[in-house]
Amino acid sequence: NAVYGPNAFVGDLLDEARTQPDPQTMYSITKLAAERSAQRLADLWGLPLHIARLTSIYGRFERDTGARDTLSPLFQVTLAARSGQAVTLPSAGLRDWMYGPDVGNALRALLQAERLTEPIYHVSAGRTFSVADWCAALAHVYPGFSWRLAAEGETASIDYFGFGERKPMSVQRLTRDTGFQSAWPLEKALADWVAWLDANPI
Repeated sequence: NAVYGPNAFVGDLLDEARTQPDPQTMYSITKLAAERSAQRLADLWGLPLHIARLTSIYGRFERDTGARDTLSPLFQVTLAARSGQAVTLPSAGLRDWMYGPDVGNALRALLQAERLTEPIYHVSAGRTFSVADWCAALAHVYPGFSWRLAAEGETASIDYFGFGERKPMSVQRLTRDTGFQSAWPLEKALADWVAWLDANPI
């Protein structure tokens, strides 16, 4: 989704055909360059190519190894809740977050589809929730967990890495051509992730 740049914050939904890529960082520029390179090679070699643009992912196997400096806000607040630390959010953090196993199921649906009709497919859960919603759910699992939104001018303890309130990605193409439906709403994903973290301490 980084390929959309500032266009990711315009309108109601990000659409594969109507929302134009406008990468502004080296990270997002290389994402679009990789897509264009693959498209060029597919044209030259007569290969079928379908590109999956992923939404923001969270869940199992995310961990702080020191190699990645943009750990998801959901990971940050979950670890804080598990360690008894209070958190302050910079904003509600509304987005079409997608649980890792859901992403895997969507990619499998694309790979196994009998016929794909589009060059690009968004991979998203097709629903939104906020980091604040996640914190509220965490408070039921960890009753001592305290969280709040930062006051104006206050420095938050959770880093959103400047992503803002990006618009959700349309999944009309994905649903139409694969029949994929998200199987991991917030509460189910949280219960599964907590169980996974209990079995796989970080």
